[in-house]
Amino acid sequence: RQMCIRDRCILFASSNVSRPRNRFYCSTLVDYPVTQSIPLHPTAARIIAASRTLLAERELSTVSVEDLLEATGVSRRTFYKYFRGKQAVTCAIYEQVTDEITAAISNAAITLDDPLGGIRDALDAYLTVVDDNRELMGSLHEEAIRSDSALAPIRCRFRDKLVNALQLVFTAVFSRRVDPLVFYALVSAVEGLILDALNAEQTLDRAR
Repeated sequence: RQMCIRDRCILFASSNVSRPRNRFYCSTLVDYPVTQSIPLHPTAARIIAASRTLLAERELSTVSVEDLLEATGVSRRTFYKYFRGKQAVTCAIYEQVTDEITAAISNAAITLDDPLGGIRDALDAYLTVVDDNRELMGSLHEEAIRSDSALAPIRCRFRDKLVNALQLVFTAVFSRRVDPLVFYALVSAVEGLILDALNAEQTLDRAR
């Protein structure tokens, strides 16, 4: 890996995602293990669920650890047993939502007989999950786009998963691969539409 000045991205020679050599892609700029640091424990799951509900009602910037403690009903000691702070909870919530989107897209792409229709349905599944969580996604989505955000690495991994899913569908149609930049551009366009719609408090029907 070689650091790139432009957009604080990473130049990948190779990775798990099929990318052409000598292309610039967003990558994990902050070593922030999320899933690995959260034990699969009912208390941790309860903290995430209650915090997710709270962040759906209030702006991310206005929520403090004290607010999370009140919403989850746990002590400060218990909270810090599972999370390092508000940022860690936010990362866990964002990863949870993006996993839901990935699952919805995978199901849409696999169950349709028409692969091209699968691409359309996959993107629609993406928009549907966002629309169902629009209050929550409003602040998380905008935060994740910032390259210096702790959510940025999760967004990058999420985008890689989307590109892989779209690439699989395209290969099923044409029996060949396409430059991943095509799908990264498509995903970026969808992200832009989502952000504009959420900021303008509009439905995502026009984006569809």
